[in-house]
Amino acid sequence: MPRGHVGLILAIALVAIGTAVPPARSGPVGHTTSSTDSLWFWFGTCKDPRLLALEGRLDNRVLLRRVVPVCYQVRDRILDSIQAHTRVTFTFRAPRRLVWTGYRSETGETTSVGVRFEVDIWEAGADSDAMTLGVSATTRDTIYMNTLHNAQPDGTDTTELAAGLTIITRPIRVWK
Repeated sequence: MPRGHVGLILAIALVAIGTAVPPARSGPVGHTTSSTDSLWFWFGTCKDPRLLALEGRLDNRVLLRRVVPVCYQVRDRILDSIQAHTRVTFTFRAPRRLVWTGYRSETGETTSVGVRFEVDIWEAGADSDAMTLGVSATTRDTIYMNTLHNAQPDGTDTTELAAGLTIITRPIRVWK
């Protein structure tokens, strides 16, 4: 990837995650989260983390399967435990043409068979009931998608990046 695009993606990621510090998010009208509110964070360490399955799929073929610990903690307490390397990345070569809409083009932009894509996922925001994940899909020289994915610790969420290319998060139930 040319330096300009790597720098742009890094800048977007750093702004979005505030250099690993999720930004305050608005809750109900008139309420903004503070440093003492409990929020959901991924890759934190806590006494009883929950497990979140993170999957990347193309036409139901698994491209990424990762289990991520998530913690519900006071913002001030978790900041010390969040690691700077809380980004998940996967790559794939498209076995078919992909149609991208909504980021660079509302009408759709089609990429060729065999194009190598890199997908980056990071925590872009924390809230009391979910996390907001930033997701970008790039080639060596182009950003085809930069979007947000809602990730609830107690529910399944799916975001379509391109026709048939999805990010899925869901809780993993652990019996004690």
